[in-house]
Amino acid sequence: MIALGSISAQSFIVRTPASSVENQKIFSPQDTVKILAVMVDFQEDKYDATTGTGKFGSHYTQNYADTIIDPLPHNASYFADHLLFAKNYFKKVSRGKLNISYNVLPDIITVSKTMREYSLAYKSNDLTPLGNFAKEVWTLAANQNSGLRFSDYNLFVIFHAGVSSGLDLGTFSIDRNLPSLYIGPESFKQIFGQQFNGIQTKNGVVANSIILPETESRELTAVDNSVYLLQLSINGAIAANIGSFLGLPDLFNTETALSAIGRFGLMDGQAIIANSGMFPPEPSPWEKMFLGWESPVTVNSLTDKKITIASRTTASAGDTTLVKIPLNSSEYFLLENRSQDANKDKVTVTYKKGGSFYTKIIEADTTGLFEVTPEKIRGGALVDVDEFDASVPGNGIVIWHIDDNIISTKISTNSINNDDNRRGIYVEEADGIFDIGKKFESLLGMTIGEGSREDFWFKENDSKLFKNRFSYDTQPNSKTNNGSNSLITLSNFAPLSNKMSFTLIYGSGNIKPVSVTKLNPAAKRYLTSALINGSGQILLTDDQKSTLYDISGSVKNVIPVFSSTLPATYGIYQIGSYDNTLKLRGATPIDYTFNTAICAPIVLDKQDINAKVYVATADGKVFVNSSLSDLTNGIVSFKDAIAKQNEPVKQICAGPDYASVITQNYFADSKGASIHLPDPSRKLIICSDPSGKPL
Repeated sequence: MIALGSISAQSFIVRTPASSVENQKIFSPQDTVKILAVMVDFQEDKYDATTGTGKFGSHYTQNYADTIIDPLPHNASYFADHLLFAKNYFKKVSRGKLNISYNVLPDIITVSKTMREYSLAYKSNDLTPLGNFAKEVWTLAANQNSGLRFSDYNLFVIFHAGVSSGLDLGTFSIDRNLPSLYIGPESFKQIFGQQFNGIQTKNGVVANSIILPETESRELTAVDNSVYLLQLSINGAIAANIGSFLGLPDLFNTETALSAIGRFGLMDGQAIIANSGMFPPEPSPWEKMFLGWESPVTVNSLTDKKITIASRTTASAGDTTLVKIPLNSSEYFLLENRSQDANKDKVTVTYKKGGSFYTKIIEADTTGLFEVTPEKIRGGALVDVDEFDASVPGNGIVIWHIDDNIISTKISTNSINNDDNRRGIYVEEADGIFDIGKKFESLLGMTIGEGSREDFWFKENDSKLFKNRFSYDTQPNSKTNNGSNSLITLSNFAPLSNKMSFTLIYGSGNIKPVSVTKLNPAAKRYLTSALINGSGQILLTDDQKSTLYDISGSVKNVIPVFSSTLPATYGIYQIGSYDNTLKLRGATPIDYTFNTAICAPIVLDKQDINAKVYVATADGKVFVNSSLSDLTNGIVSFKDAIAKQNEPVKQICAGPDYASVITQNYFADSKGASIHLPDPSRKLIICSDPSGKPL
């Protein structure tokens, strides 16, 4: 009973990741993924570390007839049924943007070795044995099908006899079954060298291979030594490996193989085995955006507002189904409305058995949720579902936290979600318990968190920590990945519905954002405050352009090509520098040119019209003008303030009748001091006594 309970928890998928992510592929509605599939068995071998003898159907010791999912015979028609599932799945989740066609060769190909001889070595990531397996398979296929045009296909699938090594049953054992995975062109190059350009045949090139078992169902032994059948379909694995071909990265932890997004998207082990592997949920919104299937509505205004999100399945033209809320230049929230049964007609599955198609209506369980189990199908291969989101673990609004910096840094190594404390893509779990991907022990064995109904945001959520509010002080909170306050609060989530609203509020406590603007992402950015006629102003500069805002966020003035250093402000005046030109903007624009580039912030020695203006240049000089008043009146009389240091000035500090500077290697001041520093300088601070006199 304990063993049976632990297995039925469906928490033991071990997805073998590719070592790197292949190039992203964007398909237009006119394009098609054209699949060529082949059936492969091995030299017969009775070996305890592999399941079966290497021949199709040999992994069963009993006759289960057609009462189980994915029943025998496992022939070309059977594998075509699973590819029909893939066709139906991607057509629906892409909203018709991805087409799939397929051809399964009718004859079994027998390779020259036993299964274990193509398997990876224990704890090895060297894919060479699998590369050799794929090369042999497709060479034999070409020899046995001389008229076959490989050039007519762009994705190649190997269905081999037996099961995969993709399940961790909680006990140590040596498993020499083959892993399920996608080997793309780059992986082939890692195996065979950078000059390798695919498996060459007379009629085309095989540039990739998906390797999959005939089934994931397997016989296990209970504690009383009786044999029972764990039923798992290969549909989820087929969908995820096609996702890898499309360029999607794995979104589980590829170091530990533990879940990271649970049953909220496609590229996670827990999604692959959802509903006993018969069908995964729809891809996450990020996955759809990555493939060009969906675009969010981005909230750019900082005005508080009520937002409504519709379920994709029932949305009308003009409805919003995906909302993007930026947190900073690289992080944002994605919000969607997911539902297991948006059509409110229960879940309808279509399966094939004995050459005929059947439909079955699945009722909700006692919790109001839907779960499709092998017992409810009563045998056959599942080929379609009316709503694939019947696989998500609940209903309501899902809040995704996306960090593009992590994604861009780690996508090439296929490790986006390997740091559990700093994932690139994850769900903000509404119950406040960060448990997706965590292991739990119970009387029924070990389970892995894959998401639950309490992780969705909706008014009726009765989890202990749920406050119908998502902000800087809630659990979970709306802070950025580095712990900064995003100044975003989402609250008043509506009751469960196909159209759900929530309130977006900016600010927290006494902090209120007043404006949002796009800056040059490669530029340095400077923020300066000003007081004009008693009213607060904000000057925002990004290497060139400066924009002046009032305290409500309204744009008062834009100054093009103004400053590549931190500007100074007083009253209506802004003083910046670009290249070797000092720029003063106020009542009358004034430009003054130095012999070399200005390289440090402009500094005023006090905040009034009589303040002296200090300017530093790239050749180590510091100049001072008699006063800001003179400068605004066109009296430009800059003179040396500090002896030249022969290297660019990093920083100036100034007070009444005194100024000091640092370069990389020197400290100098207006009193004639010049000190060579033992280590490179970092920051200069000026101190004064209570009267304001510099110390």
